[in-house]
Amino acid sequence: MPACLPDSFDFAGNGDIGRLEELIAQGMDLSSHDEFGYTALHAAVSYNQKEAAELLLNRGVSVDIEDFDKDTPLFVAETEDMCRFLLDKGANPRHENSEGVTPMKNALEEGWLPVAALLAKVTDQDVPAESTEEQESEQGEGNMEAMITKVMERLQAEGQEEELDEEELREAVTKVILDELRKSVQ
Repeated sequence: MPACLPDSFDFAGNGDIGRLEELIAQGMDLSSHDEFGYTALHAAVSYNQKEAAELLLNRGVSVDIEDFDKDTPLFVAETEDMCRFLLDKGANPRHENSEGVTPMKNALEEGWLPVAALLAKVTDQDVPAESTEEQESEQGEGNMEAMITKVMERLQAEGQEEELDEEELREAVTKVILDELRKSVQ
């Protein structure tokens, strides 16, 4: 049986179902790895090609096939939709790779917060507060603007109609941020 050709990873990653089916018909080994340990299923999942992933799974590829680092395709699912698809197909959300990292922890490290939240939910784990705070701080000005808008709305709701000077605004923002942090820890 022919080994998995490098093209098969391209076809899986690009969602070229026709060419992928041709290679499968030629006897491509669907469970083989490229030089970096990747499989065609890893490529399909990584590039969010659900139809290609479905084809490979229907042809017998294990949803928990490992790369050389023992990462399963769930480790490269960047979207909540793809993550849910793999979970529905039986992917193990508690799998640990060669470094003891789970898919949830990997999603947090990669900044895929919706994926991390879904994996936390299905494994009955909490998303660590420091990871969430790190991600929020990395997102920069967009979150700060949203936080200021939230503070202003809260101040208006509390009846604070007058203009705040910079120091008062800083104190108000600090108070709201601390309140939100306390809520997330509880």
